[in-house]
Amino acid sequence: MKLYLTLALFFGFISLANAQGASDDARILYEEGEYRQAMRAINERELPENLMLLADCYHKLDMLDSALTYYYAAEDAGYDEANLFLHRGICLTTLEITMGAEDDLLRYYTLEPDDKKVHYYLAAVDYIDNNLREALFHLNKAIEIDPRYMEAHYLKAAVYLEQNKMISALETFEHCLDLKPDFTRSKLNIAIAQYEMFHYEAAEELLTEIVQKEDELLAEALFYLGNTKFALHQQEEACEFWKKSELLGDNYAAEQVLQVCVKGTKRMVRRKTTVSF
Repeated sequence: MKLYLTLALFFGFISLANAQGASDDARILYEEGEYRQAMRAINERELPENLMLLADCYHKLDMLDSALTYYYAAEDAGYDEANLFLHRGICLTTLEITMGAEDDLLRYYTLEPDDKKVHYYLAAVDYIDNNLREALFHLNKAIEIDPRYMEAHYLKAAVYLEQNKMISALETFEHCLDLKPDFTRSKLNIAIAQYEMFHYEAAEELLTEIVQKEDELLAEALFYLGNTKFALHQQEEACEFWKKSELLGDNYAAEQVLQVCVKGTKRMVRRKTTVSF
């Protein structure tokens, strides 16, 4: 803010100090995961660093359109730190705006080539665009930087599934479960890989275990349990599981019910491995 009167210089300094204090408080709240409180603690919202912090808060709250608006506003206001390109690139990736995401991530990569996250999200862009070889290249780079980067291993396994490399997918999902035993989605994908490899009894055992213990993955697990039952020539039970999944809002299961249970066709619905960016 430009000061036109010498007399105002002192008061301007006090105002700036207070704004900085508010920004510091907001940053502390942000680091503590109190994103809404952090947003309320920001006073001078026209400052580039405050616009960036607002964008990050909206991003953490999964309000991605608002986050994107503030990322661009921060850049327009003069924010030029490298993290802008990474954070905005991640936001664009989550929104599956892959062209813009790749541009931002490559700009960040030129500044921070050894950051495992930029390789992971470049791989995510390639995965979304079905450029699977390029995705594997970046995932291998991320894993080279951090061999215990579970998310990179998980996405790598998802790529293997898309490539129909079931043994590699199975082994990699099992490695993910070793790295993070409480990440049940890895177990679900182990079951899916077993199903795709025609190991129906092994898939059924894992899926039954997930259905009994997991609420978050219940609809998806029921869908695949229905598929497994159908493969085992137990169509009545398969339809029961698909209908339960449909009641939980699973659109894939609804299509399966329509095609197999209502129309009597053998058309099986395929779904892409769930990956969140």
